[in-house]
Amino acid sequence: MSSFFHVYCPEEVNINYRLFVFDDINEGFILLTEYDHDQIKRISERFVIAYLTHK
Repeated sequence: MSSFFHVYCPEEVNINYRLFVFDDINEGFILLTEYDHDQIKRISERFVIAYLTHK
């Protein structure tokens, strides 16, 4: 089972995503990044991060 972690995008970078998701081999996981981006609009960022870090 893969584990994931997130990294916040620097504020000086002009992009739509506030955080990026990576898998356990440090590769970007765009599907989960896009999913989290959509969920942050619906629920709080705190819950999205809790979802990512839940084991």
